[in-house]
Amino acid sequence: MLSRFPKWRDPYSGTAPRIVRPEQLAGAFGIFYATYYLGMAALQPVAGLLRDLTSSAAAPLFFAAGTMVLVAAATGIFRWIERRG
Repeated sequence: MLSRFPKWRDPYSGTAPRIVRPEQLAGAFGIFYATYYLGMAALQPVAGLLRDLTSSAAAPLFFAAGTMVLVAAATGIFRWIERRG
């Protein structure tokens, strides 16, 4: 249903078909999802380590918020580069 509304497309995986040639799309998605899931697996222990080091239950939440801000900034920079190119 959301595919009828182009402005609501997925800002992450929905970008690949627009910028990668069709014959390279499978490899691009492979790299995208491998990076995504490696990040998900690696960053959770970092959040736990921050909790252990600071003895604060808020530390993992601040870490997650910071990570989300970085992802939003990287997405904005990527979109800016995409429009320029």
